[in-house]
Amino acid sequence: MDNEVKEILDRSIALNREGRLREREELMRGAIRKYPFSPDILLQAGATFLLSAPEGTAALAHRAVGISPDDPAVLFRAAHLLFAAQEFDASREYLARLEPLMTPEFPLLIDAIHLAGRHALQRGDVAEAEKALTTAFERDPETLGHGEILANLYEDQGRTKDALEVVRRARAYRPDDARLAEMERALAGDS
Repeated sequence: MDNEVKEILDRSIALNREGRLREREELMRGAIRKYPFSPDILLQAGATFLLSAPEGTAALAHRAVGISPDDPAVLFRAAHLLFAAQEFDASREYLARLEPLMTPEFPLLIDAIHLAGRHALQRGDVAEAEKALTTAFERDPETLGHGEILANLYEDQGRTKDALEVVRRARAYRPDDARLAEMERALAGDS
C-alpha cells in the first residue's frame, strides 16, 4: 500500500475516533479524487459516508470490488459495508464470491463467519445464525459485536441465561464496553 494512502486511512480513522466527522468526509472526498482506483480508499470512503449517504456507500463498495474482484479482503470489506448499508443481496453475493477464496490463514475468516451468521439472522434462519455466530464468538471473543449479537440472538429466543453467559464472557475481554455493561445489567435483572 502506498505510504500516502496509508496516512490518509490512518488519519480518517483518527478523525472518526475524535468525532470530527465533517473533516473526515472532506479528507475522504479529496482522497477519492486523488486515488480513484484505490480499493482501500474507496472502502474507507464508503464507511465514512455510511450514515450520511448510504447509496454512495454502496456505489463505492461496488467500485472497489470492480477494481479488485478477486481480492478476499476487498470482497469481505465490501460485503460488510453493504450489509451495514442494508444492501443485503449484494452483500451476500460478495460473501459467496469470497467463500472459495478464503484459506484458514485468511485474517478476516472469523469476521466472514460472523457476517454469514448475521446474514442468516437477517433471513430468519436462526439455527444457521446461531451456529455461525457461536463459532465466531468462540474463536474470537474479543472482537466488538461478536458477543453482543450472539447474546441478542439468545435473548430474542428467551434464553436469558445463555445471553447473560455470553455477555459476561465478552465483558471479560472488553470490561470497559458500556453497551455490554448495560446488556449485563438488563439481563441480570431479567434472570
